[in-house]
Amino acid sequence: MTAPRHALRSELDAAAGVLTDAFANDPWFNWLYPSVEQWPSDPNAWFALVLGRAFAKGHTFVTDSGATNWIPPDVHFPEGDDIDLAVGLLQSQIGERAGAALGVIGQGGTAFPDTPRFHCVYVGVSKSAQGRGIGGALMARVLDICDRDGFPASLTSTNDVNLPWYRSLGFNEIGEVAVPGADFKLRPMWRDPRTLG
Repeated sequence: MTAPRHALRSELDAAAGVLTDAFANDPWFNWLYPSVEQWPSDPNAWFALVLGRAFAKGHTFVTDSGATNWIPPDVHFPEGDDIDLAVGLLQSQIGERAGAALGVIGQGGTAFPDTPRFHCVYVGVSKSAQGRGIGGALMARVLDICDRDGFPASLTSTNDVNLPWYRSLGFNEIGEVAVPGADFKLRPMWRDPRTLG
């Protein structure tokens, strides 16, 4: 496994492809994009937009088969222009369902305490490379800083299969967000910094 490194802007398209592959069986992204014809182009466009907009505002780390993006404390994302672009893309992709999707995303964001924290926007590893410790190594790039500097961390899980892994990293659920017409929920999660021995 190659060690996670800070991404270059030129690597963001490849990172979007990694995330598209990683989330191919994810309940939320299959709710967003239920048609086989939408894969992989529509989710790839979404990940490319988010990574591109978040790149200058946070920390993006990549390996050959993994990617993660973090927003640091006291940096706001998404902001007005980011939201406008997200709305426009989703409306072009899923039409009137975009309003419901954005409402769910917004609800997830309101679950977090209003306190400085690192927020993980996405972390994903290509399906063929999962189970090799790549995701943990990607997460450690920021979680180690959280523990060293005393910052909490947050994320939203979109797949209950991943909850045990997130819990092993110190995250715990702090709420749940219903998805219209679906039998799964989004789960905002919070991690207090660990005391270093």
